[in-house]
Amino acid sequence: MEIILAQPRGFCAGVDRAIAIVERALQVHGAPIYVRHEIVHNKYVVSKLKEKGSVFVHEIDEVPDGSVLVFSAHGVPKSIQKRAQERDLIIYDATCPLVRKVHAEVTKMDKEGYQIIMIGHAGHPEVEGTIGQVDSEVQIVERPSDVARLSVANPNKLAYVSQTTISLDDAKAVIKSLKELYPKILEPKKDDICYATQNRQDAVKKLASEVDIVLVVGSKNSSNSNRLREVAEGAGTKAYLLNGADEIEKTWFRNIKKVGITAGASAPEVLVEEIIEALKRIGVGSIKTMEGVEENVEFPLPKGLWKKDLEKALQQRNLHVIKAPFGAIFLHYDDGQLSKVDFSCEEPAEVVNERYKTKEDKALEQYLAGDIHALDGWPLSPNGTDFRKQVWEVVRAIPPGHTRTYGDVAKEIGSSPRAVGQALGNNPIPIFVPCHRVVGKGSLCGFAHTKEGIKLKKFFIDHERKHLKDE
Repeated sequence: MEIILAQPRGFCAGVDRAIAIVERALQVHGAPIYVRHEIVHNKYVVSKLKEKGSVFVHEIDEVPDGSVLVFSAHGVPKSIQKRAQERDLIIYDATCPLVRKVHAEVTKMDKEGYQIIMIGHAGHPEVEGTIGQVDSEVQIVERPSDVARLSVANPNKLAYVSQTTISLDDAKAVIKSLKELYPKILEPKKDDICYATQNRQDAVKKLASEVDIVLVVGSKNSSNSNRLREVAEGAGTKAYLLNGADEIEKTWFRNIKKVGITAGASAPEVLVEEIIEALKRIGVGSIKTMEGVEENVEFPLPKGLWKKDLEKALQQRNLHVIKAPFGAIFLHYDDGQLSKVDFSCEEPAEVVNERYKTKEDKALEQYLAGDIHALDGWPLSPNGTDFRKQVWEVVRAIPPGHTRTYGDVAKEIGSSPRAVGQALGNNPIPIFVPCHRVVGKGSLCGFAHTKEGIKLKKFFIDHERKHLKDE
């Protein structure tokens, strides 16, 4: 049995940004921080953020005064924004910039006197947030048959927008019906369906033509993940939507030669890796990634969570900052003991004063200068659980410049790739455990799912291999 991986798949720029906002808010303000609704529709992502100190709430009334509140990537109605602003809260808006573009379109259309139709799924948070940008009624249509039931006051003053995560083919069918019935309907200047949605749907359509079955990794409440399953089935290939490897059924693979795997825009690569490991046990002969679009879109973080804000907050605590070729390393101390290491691909505003350098500062600087063994043998963090320490011991035995996969490490200790990833976290070298030497099957990313995390892993691996040759 052969596995073919879709390209692109998984996290998009809007999801990367939303998760980064929550993680940066935790770094700047400390736990807890509050998030209205799921930051993105993925059970695994939400669970990981809960572990770090995020509290997910349904309504802002559940958020105590003086707290930090983050709005989810799907956006919120203006009434919610207004209520939050009237409270004593620090607010960060993680609404995807492409969703905000639709919000701006709706507001402009409403001001110009247009009656607005929204193509999307009623009840979805993005739809609720978009129609909540104006006081006028916005009618929702999901399929072409809904168009005939619209109540239109003036066909000459009618406009439409679309949910960003719906199926491109479904949207085209509804738009065709709208234009046939209302030829003068105003359309957005650009397609509302986001680039990542289009790219993933195009990729899964191509993938479906090459395989016998498609597995779509994503949560059941994820709109874009559900659409990927529908697009695959629309191409004539059986498809399943699953949260993770524990939902796999062996009966799916009877007489199957080629399995396609993709992931929704809110699904992390770790879940794909876990499914690959599970399929290996069923019988996989080869794995390849299909050719596809390379995405390089990045969205900036909001004011208050910029580099200078992080550094100011961290410097108010027990912190040392070391300049590195890729940016900076932040060492956190608790009662004189190193407790955490953070990394950034941005240059720091300030670095640790020479007078206050610790043994850890000096060891890291030696490592960065080319002594790739300078971090060998450091004591493990006393804060680790027995399982974490077991994983760390295995990882510490990996020589500089060499790598092992999550599945390989998991097999040695009799655990799962996900558990290994959770034990290692996202940092390449947390507490001097060389986590960068553990990679995903066929890729560097694995559990370091952000672009910054992948960049850091690549730096440390390349750095060690370069200086290994010099020995």
